[in-house]
Amino acid sequence: MSEIYERWGNGEILNYGGALYGFVRVEEWSVEKVESSEKVIELIEKDEKFEGNVLKDI
Repeated sequence: MSEIYERWGNGEILNYGGALYGFVRVEEWSVEKVESSEKVIELIEKDEKFEGNVLKDI
């Protein structure tokens, strides 16, 4: 596990360190429809550039 060092100011994180990932402030939320894996596979297979032997997992 890693440790995260935070420095706060004005009720928010000003900077941080120690991790290989970052935080992102989201100002606005939206809802997106996520297609089923069956639909995704169908769309991929319709693509002329699709190489079936390359696909490993969805």
